[in-house]
Amino acid sequence: MFNFILENGFFIYQYKLFLNLFFMYLIYFLFLKNETNFKLNRFYLIFSVLFSLVIPFLNFETFIENENIFNFNLNEIDISKKNFTQNEAFFNEFDIIFLIYFLISFIFFFFLMKEIFFIKKIIYKNKVIKLKNINFVLLDKKSSSFSFFNYLFISKDIFSDIKKSKIVLHEKVHIKQFHSLDLLFLEVLKIIFWFNPLIYLYKKSISEVHEYLADDGVLKKTKNSVSYKRLILEEVFYSNYNIANYFNQLTIKNRLVMMTKIKSSEKSKFKILFALPVLIVLFIFSACSENDKIIDKNTIIYQLDEVEQPRYSEEMENDGFIYVSDQLKKYIRYPKKEKEAGLQADVLLSFIVWKDGSVQNVKVIRAFHLDNENQIDSVVEVSQAFKNEAIRLTKNLKFTPARNHGENVNVITGFCVKFRL
Repeated sequence: MFNFILENGFFIYQYKLFLNLFFMYLIYFLFLKNETNFKLNRFYLIFSVLFSLVIPFLNFETFIENENIFNFNLNEIDISKKNFTQNEAFFNEFDIIFLIYFLISFIFFFFLMKEIFFIKKIIYKNKVIKLKNINFVLLDKKSSSFSFFNYLFISKDIFSDIKKSKIVLHEKVHIKQFHSLDLLFLEVLKIIFWFNPLIYLYKKSISEVHEYLADDGVLKKTKNSVSYKRLILEEVFYSNYNIANYFNQLTIKNRLVMMTKIKSSEKSKFKILFALPVLIVLFIFSACSENDKIIDKNTIIYQLDEVEQPRYSEEMENDGFIYVSDQLKKYIRYPKKEKEAGLQADVLLSFIVWKDGSVQNVKVIRAFHLDNENQIDSVVEVSQAFKNEAIRLTKNLKFTPARNHGENVNVITGFCVKFRL
């Protein structure tokens, strides 16, 4: 999956991910956050994150009325090693950006491993009592109770004090509903998407819902809600682990408000349906490639032999390929792995030059590897990196539109991008 992100546009993926997370969270904030359907809210938040992560990977072909897309004269753009001498530097700006990205991700990974290590150290150094599939870790020092998967960390005095058993009930809800799994999932996402503020917002909201669920679980088993609220006010935590569920993790005010709030009606659950139109719009937006237009049957797409052909630029001389190649070496490199392996390829593309001169709906028709004698090698499958480089190149071209009877028109055309060492 990570290779897909790198090859198909890391920044484009982040842009789509941010928009997906933002609009999904907006639905939660406006319609669900203040409801007491805590299980539904937890499901919605986790689903929103998973949906936002996956949907940019989906892609569907847009409809083209003109089926004969192969009826064009092929030009060739030669992306050879000699055209990229200025890109032979060990680092370029993108290498530096990704180096910084991986460095900060490693720092987040280090702190996550550090927290897990310290939790395991606490388990090792303290007495552990197993009761009904829950491991009670008895702490010598006064500390806030917390849980991590099936481990419940609790002070000895609280464990021996039956009056404070409500704290145990609270933490048991966290354990039985696998709340630690949610938090660990969000922590992993923080490592990968540490620069996305919405990841932190989702983690905060999911942690809130966890506490509401745990409080609700306690109140269902006790008649004395006043004593439980007093107990929350008495509890103070002395340490903090991002991947643990804490008894007093939230602001006390939010939890007390939710406990005294009238339960939401069953009809309020249908508020989640407000997310449906947002899901549909985000699906269409993300599933379409970033520069594709949806083509309906009323869109007229001409063939090259029917119109005055589009040109690469008004300023270009007769040899348009020199113009294109000069532009290419500013921002495109021969794929590294393929270059190291000595691979060469031809990538045949079709695309539409729209009446505004933009290039969209770029499709790979065929791709071939070539041997040392530049003969087609049909045995080896062409790597996605070659195809992605060719597509990215094509999408960055700007044409003078094709014309028909003096008017700008849409035209389908194509060329072959030749990768040569």
